[in-house]
Amino acid sequence: MRRELRRVCPTCRYDLAGLTEPRCPECGRTYSPVEWADSMLLRPMPAWECLGHVRILSAFGLTLLMMLFRPARFLRLLRVEEGLLRTCAFFVLLIPTAFVVAVILSITAAAVGYPFRSLVPNYDWWQANLIGPRFRLSHFAPNAMRVALHCGAFLGTIVAVWLPALAVMDLMLRRNRAPFRLFAKALLYSMTWACLAAAICSTLGRAILEQIDREWAWSPIGRSIRGGALPWVCWVALAVVTMQCATLTWFVGSPKCAYREAGDFAVGCAYGLIAATWLLAAYLLLGDYHVHLRFHLLFCNQELRPWQWFRGYH
Repeated sequence: MRRELRRVCPTCRYDLAGLTEPRCPECGRTYSPVEWADSMLLRPMPAWECLGHVRILSAFGLTLLMMLFRPARFLRLLRVEEGLLRTCAFFVLLIPTAFVVAVILSITAAAVGYPFRSLVPNYDWWQANLIGPRFRLSHFAPNAMRVALHCGAFLGTIVAVWLPALAVMDLMLRRNRAPFRLFAKALLYSMTWACLAAAICSTLGRAILEQIDREWAWSPIGRSIRGGALPWVCWVALAVVTMQCATLTWFVGSPKCAYREAGDFAVGCAYGLIAATWLLAAYLLLGDYHVHLRFHLLFCNQELRPWQWFRGYH
């Protein structure tokens, strides 16, 4: 037996119980007959989709935490009524957020490791990958720029892998924009994981690997496996893409999510593009020798060494 759901305005979360007119008296939003007849459609949207009624910082923080720790519940709340502009704005804000998190992680790790520097076998390399607690102001800018470059390179790689899929879906669903908007929104929100991985890889990842195996951290070819060059950061990037593909596959096929209502053609297109994107990511990150994406991803700041600004800073 289906449990009766309480009618709630998706925008402002106003209780609509007892109302006969398909309109929210709090925010003025009107509803279609289909929405008004089905309580499943009258449920709250993600906080970021309700910016008119939630403060921007609160909405951003709540959306970030929910996507990190309750992604299935979050994606079930996505609706097609709102456009992509707000979601794109959320992704743009993720970029400086990743940098701020990376700087905080870097300074914290350096401060915690400083009292135990005598126990760290390669403390100089540990400190070189972090923004230390006793840094000079002249060193802070290059170190911060290094962290920003590594974060940007990681995020740019993930975005570049997904761009072909979005372009193809845009063409295939040009007559029905609703599935494309839903898929793009779910993908952009899933970039939260990529931002967190970028912040960790650009700071703690390099510092920790220096203590374990410097070849993994800095060698141009990385640790050779079956004759191939496989830098560690490429494995992390592929893991992020794999998480995104798995989540989007569930989102596309789940009857609890709005995408399933788009029809079999849209669902089939999404399945095919998700599989093709994973194969493309695996090839570019682990098997390609022409684009050299792995080298640029691992050594983005070393490529700028001819500039005096970066000389002497790793």
